Amino acid sequence: MIKSISILVFVALTVAIAGLAVTEYAKCQSQEDADWSANVAKFLEGAPQSDSNSVWGPKVERQKDSQFSIALINASAKPNPVNSGGSVEITAVFNEGSLDSSGKQAENGTLLTAAATINNSADAEVGRLSLLQTADNEYSGVWNASVAAGIYNATIVVSSLQASGTFSDALQIEVIGSGIATGHTPGNAPGITKLG
Repeated sequence: MIKSISILVFVALTVAIAGLAVTEYAKCQSQEDADWSANVAKFLEGAPQSDSNSVWGPKVERQKDSQFSIALINASAKPNPVNSGGSVEITAVFNEGSLDSSGKQAENGTLLTAAATINNSADAEVGRLSLLQTADNEYSGVWNASVAAGIYNATIVVSSLQASGTFSDALQIEVIGSGIATGHTPGNAPGITKLG
């Protein structure tokens, strides 16, 4: 008796599974996706099921609420011009916030992550530095200008959980040959003023 009940249960499960398989196969046929073997092979290989990149983390947060924004209020370099081999303090002041219900900018005192990339006139990267928070909304870092004399552009990148921004060529830094005192006009010898 127990054997016949077990056989009956086994047959019922087999019929149920076969019925589900037929139903799912019919769904695949109607969606023109009958060949699911490619997806199975991708799964077994550990490859993603879809070619689209999955989005997670801060990027998802930024996409949820497009009301957030980050603005670069001011960017400066001191000293500027700087002697070749000297150090330059790069400072950036940001305003991050969101629009409140009245449409006005509301402050959002969250911590930002900021960095600066220094490029030469040929647009080749010659330096990169993190900008650390030094005051409310102010971030700074030091770049060692061990480069040839010339004009260098700084691009500043900033992000938070709610927003991000890239400010291309936000700042120009002039590097002059070593031995020229800081504060002199390039092109004039140190200690000599140009007569009008």
